Amino acid sequence: MKKSCTKADHVYHQLKQKIISFKFLPGEMVHEKKIAELFHVSRTPVREALRQLTNEGFLLEEAGKLYVYKLSVQDIMEIFEVRESLECKAIQLLKKEHLPSLVKELKDKNQRMYQLLIEESYEEFFEEDDHFHKLIINSCANNKITEILHKFNVQVGRVRYLTILNEQRMKSTVDEHVDVISAMEKEDLDAAEVAMSKHIHAVQKTVREFSNLTTLLHSGLEGILAVKRLP
Repeated sequence: MKKSCTKADHVYHQLKQKIISFKFLPGEMVHEKKIAELFHVSRTPVREALRQLTNEGFLLEEAGKLYVYKLSVQDIMEIFEVRESLECKAIQLLKKEHLPSLVKELKDKNQRMYQLLIEESYEEFFEEDDHFHKLIINSCANNKITEILHKFNVQVGRVRYLTILNEQRMKSTVDEHVDVISAMEKEDLDAAEVAMSKHIHAVQKTVREFSNLTTLLHSGLEGILAVKRLP
């Protein structure tokens, strides 16, 4: 039983990352047999992984078939609103005695993001951005906020990839992180909350301004990168 659960966990994480990174297209049908062949496992762990991804909103079941869920523009705006509210609250709940170690970790993450941006290693950049926010969320003293934000942040991870189309937005993300870190270093959680709110609003504004947002949401990663390469 333990072996099956371990395989299911592996399939779950790998498949979720493929959905987040648009390697599985929104609206694409997910075949249990093909997933099993892809990961060289039996159907049992695949079935468990698909069930979990469906419960988390990554997959949608219709007429007995599974599809990658298509995020709507409305979905995204609502996710940003919830994320801003709870992530700012998480900052207010941080313990000041834990700030020095947290600040050090955040600085390391942000410096790594800057380097990845120079290298144009976009997928790794987004992974580190996710880890940056998780560091803050995991440090707050409220398990429910942590639980809810983790669920929303994996969904908004799909939106992060759209910012490949706006390199200035990625650069601004690093700068805005610096503002959050600087406020925490001064133990000014009110200022850190304001900085985080501005950061989330700025990302939301950039995403909203994509004139072809609906089309992009239903494109694969290669399609997004193709748009980026257009003159």
